[in-house]
Amino acid sequence: MSNKNLSLFDDESIIDVTNQSYSLLQKAKFIRLKNYIPSWNLLSTFTYSAIETATESQINFYKTFKDRFYKGELTILDYRSPTYVFVLLFDFINEYEKDKNLDLLKQRVFVIKKHYDVSRMYCNFFLRQILIEVGDNVGLEKLIKEIKKEEDYRSLFDTDWKLGYRYKIKLKLSDHEVIHLNRLNIKNNNFTDITHCHIEIVKLYLKTYRALGRLFVQEKTSMEIAFNTVADLVARKNHRFRNGSRNYFNSIDSSLEEYVHCILYAAENEVRKKYFIKPKSIKKLNSYHPEAKKAFETLVLQKIEIAIEPYINEIEPLREEEEIALNFINVIRWKTIFENLKVNFDGNLELFCKAIDKLCIQNSKHPQIANIYLDASKFIFDHDRFTALKLYLQYALQNDITGIFKRKPIPREFIKVLLSEKNQLAHYEKIINEFIEDEDLEKATKAIPTIYEVVRKKINIDLETINEVQGKHADTVNLLSEYLKDEEQDLSIKNQEKVKSKTKIEKTANPKSDKQSYNNYVAEISLSEIQDNLLKMFALQEFALSFKSVEKFAKTHGKLKNQLIESINDSCYEFLDDLLIEEEDENYTINTTYYKKITTK
Repeated sequence: MSNKNLSLFDDESIIDVTNQSYSLLQKAKFIRLKNYIPSWNLLSTFTYSAIETATESQINFYKTFKDRFYKGELTILDYRSPTYVFVLLFDFINEYEKDKNLDLLKQRVFVIKKHYDVSRMYCNFFLRQILIEVGDNVGLEKLIKEIKKEEDYRSLFDTDWKLGYRYKIKLKLSDHEVIHLNRLNIKNNNFTDITHCHIEIVKLYLKTYRALGRLFVQEKTSMEIAFNTVADLVARKNHRFRNGSRNYFNSIDSSLEEYVHCILYAAENEVRKKYFIKPKSIKKLNSYHPEAKKAFETLVLQKIEIAIEPYINEIEPLREEEEIALNFINVIRWKTIFENLKVNFDGNLELFCKAIDKLCIQNSKHPQIANIYLDASKFIFDHDRFTALKLYLQYALQNDITGIFKRKPIPREFIKVLLSEKNQLAHYEKIINEFIEDEDLEKATKAIPTIYEVVRKKINIDLETINEVQGKHADTVNLLSEYLKDEEQDLSIKNQEKVKSKTKIEKTANPKSDKQSYNNYVAEISLSEIQDNLLKMFALQEFALSFKSVEKFAKTHGKLKNQLIESINDSCYEFLDDLLIEEEDENYTINTTYYKKITTK
């Protein structure tokens, strides 16, 4: 706690209490002074800084009062002098902030509250705050039991509504900050009821208040003058009160309090926005006189906006339990966070999925938690379709766990693009059902690619029959082999000449196709845009497409299925010396080894 300018009356020789002083505190006794005690009546706010406004006689007596306390001599005070006790209490709290001697503070506070009943509520309140701050659970339990015996249990919380006292220990506030915050009239809500949120609002308010004061000083004025200027216009122009009248001064006081609260509301709104909670409206200006409205906007709202801006990034992030608490009181908060994830998505699928998992954990009490995964799968569909199917799996599981809402069907775009082939949809649904049963995400994720595996017919070869036939017709086979060898050479030459001739005709008929050379393929192969797109489709579908899919693709581009397949094979034949695309059952398949040969990426 920083009180550099309040240490004029600190006496280090007195602060150093010996073991003898400890025993004196245990045997404290009252003494009655014959001399006159300077009266020091109750103040609106008790802090050590009250001594700054004390008279010389009050200061001198306080030194004597404190010195006698160290010796175990408790001066009897009358009803006109209770402030000495409160200043002593805060003096000891300030000393504790320096030396951190908790045992000594406990003894002193115990003596004060035992023998000066007027201070009991404050002693209990601040000792409780310090014990919570240091994590002394044993000491806290003893204190609460002691307070119950005193029938003063409510005193733990009676001062809790005063902002300065509430955070004096937690935020190490100066006495001036305590006094200032105690004067603010705070209306709590669900958001500020979360302690972390309230603390961040108070911290941001204090930083902004100080920065606003410096801002006005730079402009060779002060916050008080600026706010009074606006308040005067409101009183005269808006309310038409006569300058100097009682109503005029009441209006000024009300406006000044309101403008200070504008800083607090601005701080709360910035913390709300940081935590994805809808901000509150600060003030409606529709009823303001134009001149008063302009002054309020320029001298209050705009200045607050400038002062607060540098400190917004200093707002501390929420912890897991606070995220859950906020989501519990605001059931649509996850949508705002999800929209932010979408806007900031940079293509990193792993980070996106981790963020979605985290968002679901933080919304574990939300009845529609499953919809987070569903919306995530729909969004990521355009970026990575495999991840989209994986997220839908998690949606199905969460929906089954909650059991509140009926599961929404697989999105149409998934079926149209990813599960359009025969048995693919049924295969995926089987994976979903198994995942719901065993909740093994890794197993389900590995199973997704099997949806696109081509089912190939098994061919059983009877080797004994083959050997028997070969034995019977060995001479015929040798004769045919010689004949076919010569025939094959002639056909190979003719086929090569035919392919070269056809390529020349195509280049002459469609000169643009010569220029379509994509970076994805080796230099010897030239493909049109349609041919390139079809090969990309093959790559996406594990190098196997049904006749129906290819036919649909070809029609869309004004081509015939067989002609399109043959044109690709012709373009690649000279380089591969074989067919790139082959027919297998009711599918076209590509030899992956050949595909790697013709591609450069």
